[in-house]
Amino acid sequence: MKTGVSAFRSALCALGLCVAAVSTVACSDTVQATSACSNLDQAAGASGADFIPCAGEMLTALDQLVPLSQAALRGNKQSRLDGETALRQLMPIVSEAGGDRLLVRSTDRDLSDLRAEVHNAVARYRHFYALSVPPNYHPMAARARQQAQWELDRAARHHESARNLYRQMQGR
Repeated sequence: MKTGVSAFRSALCALGLCVAAVSTVACSDTVQATSACSNLDQAAGASGADFIPCAGEMLTALDQLVPLSQAALRGNKQSRLDGETALRQLMPIVSEAGGDRLLVRSTDRDLSDLRAEVHNAVARYRHFYALSVPPNYHPMAARARQQAQWELDRAARHHESARNLYRQMQGR
């Protein structure tokens, strides 16, 4: 009887994990209709006036990543999970804004720079969260932590540059 119960428990656990995984993917792959990035006309090339609200939305999401990422670097596991979640929620917004097309240059240099800096900041945060930092007793912990710090520093530089360009373009 124990074998039947453990098999049932295993199947029930597997079903629960599948439902959780599907709901997480389904919820994180959509952008709300009220998002400033959901109505950009990428085919026509969004103008600066059209892209500014979208950039503001993405920068706000990046601002939320900063403290979580810094705490994650110090070893806070909950902050790492929260940061990964925040990044997963940001990715569909970035895709809606153009994804890799954010790197395409346009005649408006400031707009092109803003789009590229937002893209690069998101890419660096993705690299940061892709890195695994082992516990301090591991022989590679110091090197992994240093590499994570470099990625976080790069993300912060791109993020700050995007923030400055955003402020500059808002003032126009």
